[in-house]
Amino acid sequence: MSRQEYVDALDACAPEALDNLIVVYGDSHAAGIWSALSRGLPDRNVMQITAAGCSYGGLKKTSKKCTDFAEIASKWIIDHADNIEVVVYSQRAKSLLNGAPEENLTTLTVASGALENVRKSLEAIQNTGTSVIYWGPRPEFHPALGIALGTVQSIEHLKARYALLDMSAFLELDTALKAEFKDSPVTYISSYDVICAPTCTFLSEDGGPLIVDYGHWTTTGGDEVLRAMRKKHNILGELLNQQKM
Repeated sequence: MSRQEYVDALDACAPEALDNLIVVYGDSHAAGIWSALSRGLPDRNVMQITAAGCSYGGLKKTSKKCTDFAEIASKWIIDHADNIEVVVYSQRAKSLLNGAPEENLTTLTVASGALENVRKSLEAIQNTGTSVIYWGPRPEFHPALGIALGTVQSIEHLKARYALLDMSAFLELDTALKAEFKDSPVTYISSYDVICAPTCTFLSEDGGPLIVDYGHWTTTGGDEVLRAMRKKHNILGELLNQQKM
């Protein structure tokens, strides 16, 4: 797809009524939030602007796809600021950590420079007058669910195995992001506080899986996390419920 084709496709994806838009922006983790918000807010205009593997503050060399995506998406958001109620941004934790979580959770460290890049990029959108919520990255379960299920005899065995995972790097990242955005006009809301209260869980309230791999949500998982996030973070509920006049 050419750059212009992508621009045209983005316009075509916009809701017919460009009023009080909730724009969900980021990578494939943000796409899961868009899906949950679309189901949870059927009467609102919820627009998805996401690209798998593309996020702000990435540690590796950014691909042309992601560079083009960031430029086109941010320009569209800024150009339509008067129509947007709130931008909800999210990205995978891995893009803000040194190390590979799928290989070793215990050696991960926070990439502080990446956090600043994310903050400055989101503040550029916030400065247009549009409210921005940064929905914090979620913890990751490794090996991924599909692989792990092949190595255990039951869900109870899997729960015991996942309970031994060292999730401290994700807590450290969440803590660092809270500090980075403390004095920022961008609102940071923690998903770690919801998913890992008191311990990180991969199961929903009915005992089914919250995730389909290491962290992408099932339909039930997305709905359940959204409800918990709105209950935990009042600002999320306020911004999603208010209308621009």
